[in-house]
Amino acid sequence: MKGMIGKSAWFGGLLFISGVVLAAAIIIRASDENYGNLSNVLGTSIASEAEIRTAGLSQAAVRYRQISGQSSLPVGSEFTMVWEDGSSERASINSRVSSLGATPIPGSQRGPVGGCGAHVVCLPR
Repeated sequence: MKGMIGKSAWFGGLLFISGVVLAAAIIIRASDENYGNLSNVLGTSIASEAEIRTAGLSQAAVRYRQISGQSSLPVGSEFTMVWEDGSSERASINSRVSSLGATPIPGSQRGPVGGCGAHVVCLPR
């Protein structure tokens, strides 16, 4: 009996950890046909103003829920947004009802490979 409880706890912990890992692996690509035509996503990159990126991240999160189910991307969850130019950043969901419900996580911005980055300035489009 003691062994069964230990195995059940171990298995439950493994399921929890795998759920956390899966939740952290959400990547939304602006180049995907489901996102590229969204008005706040189109033409946005890490070089865009924070308000523009917030609107794009929020709009992409809403579309993700439309595709993946309304219970996906709950408050407190995070996802990675890969913009059209290949730059990327992480976003945090802070509201499911606000039009600005996803916000960029400071310091998570990455330039595209071979493009803007730590030593190259990206100009907004």
